[in-house]
Amino acid sequence: MRLRHCAIKPRDSVFHLYHLRSSFQAELDAPALDFLREGLRTDGRCTNSDQEEMFKALGEMDLLEPAPFIDLDIRSATPLVKVEAEVTNACQIRCLHCFVDHASSYLPFSLLEKFAREAREIGAISFTFNGGEALLHPSFLKMLEFVSAAGLRPRLFTNGLKVTPGLAREMRTLGLSRAIISLETFQEFHEWLRGKDTWEPTLRGIEAFLA
Repeated sequence: MRLRHCAIKPRDSVFHLYHLRSSFQAELDAPALDFLREGLRTDGRCTNSDQEEMFKALGEMDLLEPAPFIDLDIRSATPLVKVEAEVTNACQIRCLHCFVDHASSYLPFSLLEKFAREAREIGAISFTFNGGEALLHPSFLKMLEFVSAAGLRPRLFTNGLKVTPGLAREMRTLGLSRAIISLETFQEFHEWLRGKDTWEPTLRGIEAFLA
């Protein structure tokens, strides 16, 4: 038995368990980590009630898979947890507070590959796509797929304007763990800050992710 899409980061005598395809994370102490490893090695045959409770919770969250045991993915090379890439400075709106120059340049896919691979090698967990508007990058889905396959936890900052239910489903399928959408407190302020007629499309983008 093994964990499905999970990685562990030791920090301050605590082991942080991250699911790489969602926002779930948990903290384990050293005995709990030993319980986890032992239970996986024995295909879930638990020796005490604490271990049984742990494996019941992991199973309910679909974090276990019936496959030959592989030792835990513990990323201890460096303290690094998160990295972020501004994959484009292109954007379809002009927010008043934005510092991006909107020159419509795009990070080459080869450079993204190198960055993601090296981030994984030195122990990173999360990889955040930013911009500009990252969804305007013509290779965004290819980038998302690569980052996910590299064993990182993809996250996205977006204004939500391009998000449709179909695109949201595809991004989830490719491994997106979290989307952070910029929405201000009420429509008048949102459109003063981010531009006329942006409120409703942003809400539709949020609804697409929730569908």
